[in-house]
Amino acid sequence: MSLKKRLKQKSIFISLYHILHTFPLFFRFRLIQFLKLWWSFLKGYRSFSSQRANSQFEKLSWQPYLLDKTLLAPLDPIYFYQKTWLVKKTFTCRPIHHYNIDSKATNLAFILQYMPTTVISIRPVSFTPNNLFLEKTLS
Repeated sequence: MSLKKRLKQKSIFISLYHILHTFPLFFRFRLIQFLKLWWSFLKGYRSFSSQRANSQFEKLSWQPYLLDKTLLAPLDPIYFYQKTWLVKKTFTCRPIHHYNIDSKATNLAFILQYMPTTVISIRPVSFTPNNLFLEKTLS
């Protein structure tokens, strides 16, 4: 009898096999992809550093965003137009103070530049920019 058949008869090995199959759901480390991305980053860095020196960049910080190299800028058209609609409507109405119920903070970035805004939300905000007032609701 082969080793594979003997292992299949033991319930502990069957259970261990099924447990190990769940790992990719939570641990998605792909070594080959990781190495390719680093190689691409290093080639780009070598190309960048071979260019003429720029006094604006005296010190470089190594913090590579390996998954950020895309052909197109990621832009969801629905949310893009929703944000532009919100800003257009708000500025058309010209309120003295804008009240917003549970929008993403990024939706309010332009409005905050021109008028005080109160956000009514169950989620706390990690920082409070100028012109932003928070009202926490009961959850």
